[in-house]
Amino acid sequence: MGVLALISMVVACNDPVQDELESQQKVYEDSLAQAQIDSSVIVDYWDANDYGDTLIYSVSGIEGRGVRYVILEDGTGDYPVINDIVSIHYVGKFTDGTIFDTSIDTLALMTDSLAWVEVWEDYPLADNDFSQETLYVGETVDDNGTRVSVDTIDVTGMTTGEKLTELAFSSEPLDITLYYSSRSFTPTTYNHTETGTGIPSNFVSGYRTGLHALTPYLNHGASGLMIFPSALGYGVYGTAGANGTGSDVIPGNTVIVFEIYLQNIRP
Repeated sequence: MGVLALISMVVACNDPVQDELESQQKVYEDSLAQAQIDSSVIVDYWDANDYGDTLIYSVSGIEGRGVRYVILEDGTGDYPVINDIVSIHYVGKFTDGTIFDTSIDTLALMTDSLAWVEVWEDYPLADNDFSQETLYVGETVDDNGTRVSVDTIDVTGMTTGEKLTELAFSSEPLDITLYYSSRSFTPTTYNHTETGTGIPSNFVSGYRTGLHALTPYLNHGASGLMIFPSALGYGVYGTAGANGTGSDVIPGNTVIVFEIYLQNIRP
């Protein structure tokens, strides 16, 4: 075999353009496969909750594909009109009902408290209760070979929220922590526009699309729900979540559900 033939073979086996094209093709094929999986998850969730065919939002553009929404409960009074200022609370969930984020402080407190009580039921080293002034977390072996708690946390005089915050920064926090005493639990306020540009851009596209679709149907005290595929949510890689704790709090390729509760409308 001649030298030129050998060079041609090396070039053919190391073509960066071809490698990139093949990589892009694989990503595309994987995304199509995941889209089909997500679509099945969404349909199953919709049917399991008996939401029917009412108010299913779908547009031809890629930005809204796969988003569905439904009104859970009607409120009272007028509905938002274009350029109104709207305030809402939200609850972010997985399709199994697990909450990963919320703007409602009482819900965050209750969810984290119940989760810790469940953890403590199986904790063999010490009794734990929110009425105690000392809480125990984790397990290790001391120099004498005795099993002891990793953290002994003094929570004397603290509120439940402050205790939850201390626990969140312990050696073994919850997989998902919702409550921090330093977090501001306030409604999201946005300008209701024709195109949805008034919704804060820091939210994922599926949320913005769903909220824009829901807003005209929400009056005072009303609630709605949206569900959208992973491509319009936290994508292939997921995220640590709004509270920043843990790793992979929202796993990659996860269908996302948000409940929306309208708080206020003003011109």
